[in-house]
Amino acid sequence: MKEAIDKIKAEMELDQHPHVQVIGNYLLQVLEVNPTAAEKILVEDKTIAKAITTMAEESEKKAQLAHKDKSGEVIKNELHMIFTKTQAIIMYSADQVFDFVLKYFGIAGSPAPVIQAAAAPTPATPSKGRFDISLDDLL
Repeated sequence: MKEAIDKIKAEMELDQHPHVQVIGNYLLQVLEVNPTAAEKILVEDKTIAKAITTMAEESEKKAQLAHKDKSGEVIKNELHMIFTKTQAIIMYSADQVFDFVLKYFGIAGSPAPVIQAAAAPTPATPSKGRFDISLDDLL
């Protein structure tokens, strides 16, 4: 299992893209819950970046099919679709992305851990006093 964790962390260090970070953290959580998934993650040609690329390629194919007939019937209830005059755009929920990642790595029956959202930064509190500056202070 340590090798799988090291592989995920190494990829996350090399690629700071937010999607790689989120999926990498998700896979680390999967390993905590399902240590047997380590052997699937260790498959040499399987990476987080390739999972993202594969998902994008499949999405593009589905979008093109859906855009051709504008009905969305091909992928009804599977994806959120936005149609423009020239293309269809597909949006996935987080659960759909994580399910795809599990399928990509061949991890069957793994429970989907809950991803905790990063805490939103707290806004700075404005001072209670009035902003007071004179021209002499700037000179």
